[in-house]
Amino acid sequence: MMTSFIRWGLGFPKRAYTVMELRTGFATGLPILSSSLFAAYLTSHINWWFIIIFFISGFSFNIVANVANEIRAYLKQEENNDTFTHHLGSEGLVRGDATFLDACLVLLAWIGLGGLSGLLLVYLTKSLLLLLFGVVGLIGAITYSHGHI
Repeated sequence: MMTSFIRWGLGFPKRAYTVMELRTGFATGLPILSSSLFAAYLTSHINWWFIIIFFISGFSFNIVANVANEIRAYLKQEENNDTFTHHLGSEGLVRGDATFLDACLVLLAWIGLGGLSGLLLVYLTKSLLLLLFGVVGLIGAITYSHGHI
């Protein structure tokens, strides 16, 4: 029992990678970073900690959207050999490289990282409007791919 749990745990990072689409996450993260730098330019004040925390939160919610999309495609059985991109960092759930439990754990982990970093930013800035934007962003990330997980 313990050996199989350890084996499952050791294999989890590789399986998790197959459902996250990190490549897409970084591509989306660049506009988050550039918009943060533009806002800093407009206010003539750069707070690197705020920018880093905002980037982590935005990047995390993008990965949430990717994983939610992966889960939806799996549940609706939308993928087949004709639609696969064959990129190792995506489609792992529908290809069978990862399990549904793996995808759900990844989803919860990224919601946690994005939510905690967002809440830290809300605490540091004392902005409830930022909290509202974050909640709307999280809802959008989860539901953008048809609204069902």
